Amino acid sequence: MRKFLFSVAFFSMLALSAKTVHVDGQNGLDSRDGLSAATAKKTIAAATSLLGPGDTLWLAPGQTFYESITFPVDGTPTQPITVEGNGAIISGLMAVPEDQWQDKGDGLFFQPAKIKYGALAPYMVNRDLTPLPRGAKPDTLQPGQGVCTTDGMYIRCEPGRTPADLGLYVTGRVSGVALSNRSYITVRNLIAEYFSNDGFNIHGYCRGLLFENITGRCNGDDGFSIHEDVAAMVRGGHFHDNTYGIQDVTASRSWYQGVLVENNRSIGVHFVGGARSLEDAVVRNNAGPQVRTQSDRARGLGYTPGNPMENGLFFFKNVVILGSPGADAFDAAGNGKVVVSNCAILGGKTGLVVRDNAELHLHASVVANGVDQEVQVAPTAKYVASANAFHPGRFVRDAASLGLAEFQAATGQDQESVIAPPKHDDAYQFSEPVVRFLNSDTVAGPDRTAVLPLTPSAAADNNADAPAKSTPSTPPSLAAAPATPAAPRATALPLVPKDGWCKFDFETSNPWNLVYPEPAKMADGQPLPTSAELSTEQAASGQRSLRLHAAFPEQERKSWMIKLFSQRLGETNVKVIRVRFKMFGANCGTPFAPRFRDARGEIFQGKTGKIDWEGWRDLEWDLVADPPTIRGGDQNQILDAPFQFVVDFYPRITPAEKTFTVFVDDLEFNVENTP
Repeated sequence: MRKFLFSVAFFSMLALSAKTVHVDGQNGLDSRDGLSAATAKKTIAAATSLLGPGDTLWLAPGQTFYESITFPVDGTPTQPITVEGNGAIISGLMAVPEDQWQDKGDGLFFQPAKIKYGALAPYMVNRDLTPLPRGAKPDTLQPGQGVCTTDGMYIRCEPGRTPADLGLYVTGRVSGVALSNRSYITVRNLIAEYFSNDGFNIHGYCRGLLFENITGRCNGDDGFSIHEDVAAMVRGGHFHDNTYGIQDVTASRSWYQGVLVENNRSIGVHFVGGARSLEDAVVRNNAGPQVRTQSDRARGLGYTPGNPMENGLFFFKNVVILGSPGADAFDAAGNGKVVVSNCAILGGKTGLVVRDNAELHLHASVVANGVDQEVQVAPTAKYVASANAFHPGRFVRDAASLGLAEFQAATGQDQESVIAPPKHDDAYQFSEPVVRFLNSDTVAGPDRTAVLPLTPSAAADNNADAPAKSTPSTPPSLAAAPATPAAPRATALPLVPKDGWCKFDFETSNPWNLVYPEPAKMADGQPLPTSAELSTEQAASGQRSLRLHAAFPEQERKSWMIKLFSQRLGETNVKVIRVRFKMFGANCGTPFAPRFRDARGEIFQGKTGKIDWEGWRDLEWDLVADPPTIRGGDQNQILDAPFQFVVDFYPRITPAEKTFTVFVDDLEFNVENTP
């Protein structure tokens, strides 16, 4: 009895220690403590800095916050951190400065803004939050179209008009709820919209994540997306008007229940590798396939090729899929295993496609009214099926068009399936056809326990009738781009004509001194401490070498990427035949990979090595005998001047190893001049 009383008291103390931090963007002040509605913080960022395990972040109902949400700490299994959104919106919109546009002639205007990089897909909207039609390239824009490039924003206006007439906004922030290596967090009743990447974006190793009654809409890439080694559950969600509604990749694990995915510009639900479950869901009216499954690569997590987490395991039950005429409704590809039970796949170019090497199990489901056919099975696919209903009943196996009897004979499957038109009400409660399943008569399609989200709940989407026009307050302005400085002059290569070698000895100059960590900042927003300076601590020749050093915060990440760039080298195009340098290693096991980056963004990638030695070692890359992998840029396969030589390091962080240091010396390039 004493032990029991102690436990009650202990958990009561835990409950009392948990706090609620309030945020009110209209009436709050960040100088207040945030511990009541009357003393609310003004910004989410100020409030999250106070959160610990068991705490709750409470957003003022219905307000719009022009911020992302990140978390400085984890929750725990018994004390998760909770975000109670109360129907509030987080928005990535920023107002475009009207006085920064440059007239390029013929109605084309340009404004420099570094909001496009990597996988981001920013776009512009006008003052009533209607997205501008997106063009492919600035010089092909039609009047009224806009595009964001790595240089900035372009728009072509109607004759006599300027961008200032439109009152433009741009998706200027990256992601809404952005988690990296954070666990045991619950997010409820929150809308994330108009971010250039994802509404909800989760990376790294995360577990114990729960999202309830959320909306991801009008984002440049995904409404909701998890990656790498993440485990997350979504109960109740609306994902619409993004590029992808849901896109989960790598070896992550995801469970979705009661979600509506609609009106996205590409795929509705895209599951790539990992383990996935989708139940009690509606996927409809997306421009691409409504659902696509395929395999992925998870080598960075230590998985061997062909393992189940790379191949993928996908489970669908009580899902209604309404296809678009121009794309297949359900597309199963790769080496994954797919289970589809009690689902309805209606419409699409083809209702269900099972591609080479995929394995799909289909039971007690309806596949009907495809434009071309209901089922298409590739020669090397594995198709296992029973007790399904098809209409009008067109099948393709090994490129041959078949009826049901021929398809049954060719596959040995669907022996208890029927050809019959489906009947259902407006809530997709099916009354026909009846099939024999598990030794009893059953209506094919979603079973009677399914609760299908045909309309979003008010809390998850506070203005469902006009989702693109729901942001009532004024976004802050995008910071005007600073004046573009003159491009730095490239460092001339110290070419020695008689042997063709360009040599840097690091005695008096350091051309290899630009360090770019990834991520660039720590959880507290401060830059990661890095340096690449001349040092007398070690030298392979002479008195000095280049010392690369990085210091990492405790328990924040298990790994970082440290990119060591040279200055821009060369004033004319060259062909690099070989590159060699010396590196001082401490047998730390850190992987590293050399590459060149030319003036037009083209990457010449070398092979990965590992620092598995002590002391100085000569490293050489013969680009003729071991040619680089070339990607990006203009793909002309010429090292356009000026170029940069880069080595990417991937140090692992442990409690005993919180810093990373290497020394390099005697950098040399063997080159030939090119036109």
